[in-house]
Amino acid sequence: MITYFQSPGYPRTDRSNEACSLTLNVRDEVCQVRLDFVDFEMAAPQAGSCSGVDNFEIINTAQPGGVFGPGQSKMCGLNKGQHVYMPVKPGNILIMRATTSGVRNIPLARTDGTNRGLSGDTAFRWNARVTQIPCEAPGARGGRSLPDEKSARRIPSHYRKLLAPDGCRQYFQESRGRLQSFNYDGKSEVLLNQNYAICLKRPARSCGMTLKALGFSLPASAVCLPGNVPAETVDDVCALCCTSTAEDGPGVNYLGVGGYSDGASVMTPIGQNYAVNQDRHFFCGSKLGVTNLIVTRTKGPLLLRVRTAGKYWEEWSCPAGGCLGFLMNYDVDTGTC
Repeated sequence: MITYFQSPGYPRTDRSNEACSLTLNVRDEVCQVRLDFVDFEMAAPQAGSCSGVDNFEIINTAQPGGVFGPGQSKMCGLNKGQHVYMPVKPGNILIMRATTSGVRNIPLARTDGTNRGLSGDTAFRWNARVTQIPCEAPGARGGRSLPDEKSARRIPSHYRKLLAPDGCRQYFQESRGRLQSFNYDGKSEVLLNQNYAICLKRPARSCGMTLKALGFSLPASAVCLPGNVPAETVDDVCALCCTSTAEDGPGVNYLGVGGYSDGASVMTPIGQNYAVNQDRHFFCGSKLGVTNLIVTRTKGPLLLRVRTAGKYWEEWSCPAGGCLGFLMNYDVDTGTC
C-alpha cells in the first residue's frame, strides 16, 4: 500500500542525465492515491512551465486531462513537504516519471563564485512516498460485498484518516498550519495551467478560517495589480479583477476563497467582531486583499481554489520580483464566531 520512488543514490544528490520511472497498478479496494514529497529539489520552472527543465511527471489514467489542471501534470522546483491527492479506480495505472539533465540550476543554490559546479547548484534529488488509500476493506469486491459501514470499519485507521473529500488536490487536517503554491520559494514563478482545490478539514463547531499571506503575487491587469482594490473593480476590458479572458490580458489567475473581512474589528451589541469589509472571492495581484489577511465565514466546506492562465503573462502583469504564487498561514476558526 505504501511505495517510495527515489532519485538514484538518494539521499545523495545527483547530476546525471537520465530518465527513470515507477509504474503502479491500483489495487481493487483503492479509490485515492496520496503522494508525499519527503524531499524534492529540481530545477525551477521557466516561463511558468516545467517542460523545458528537469521535471517530475505524474501520469494518472483516471485524470487524462491533467493532474493539476488542463494539460498540467509536471512538477519542478522545490516541493519538499508538499503533497498531492489523486482520484483513481481499480485497475488504473499510475506512472511517475522523472527526467533530469543535471545542468539546470536548482532554486536558491549559488550560481556564481567558487561554488558553481562544485556543490549543490545543479544537483537534484527527490523522495516521493506513494500511499494507496482504500475506500473499502481488502477482498470486499470478491464474493459477498460488505455494507459500507462494516467495510469502513475493516479499513486500518491510518488509511481512514488519510482519505480526503472528493475533488481535493491537497487536504490539510490540522486546524492550524501553513500552505503554499507548488514550487514556491520566493523567487521562482508560479506554474501555468493550474486549476485545483486545497481543502481544510472542518472540525465540529467551525465557522470559517483565517488566512495570513506571508508572500503573495499572482498575475493581474494593471488596474488590479495592487491587489487591494475593491472587489467590484473592473479592469481595462470591463472584467472583474482576476477573471479577464481578453486576448491581450494576463488571463484568469486567482486564489479563490470566500472573503468576509480583512481583520478590522467593529463594536457590535455582543462585543468586538470582524467588520464585513472584504466580501469577495477572487484574489490576485501583489497582495492578498487589503491587508494580506482574509477572514472567511461559511457553513460549507473549507477550501481554496487555485487557478492560473494557460498562456504566459506579460512582465507588466506581475509585481516587482515576478508572479511567485503564495505562502500563507491558516487557522480554522471554531467556537462562537
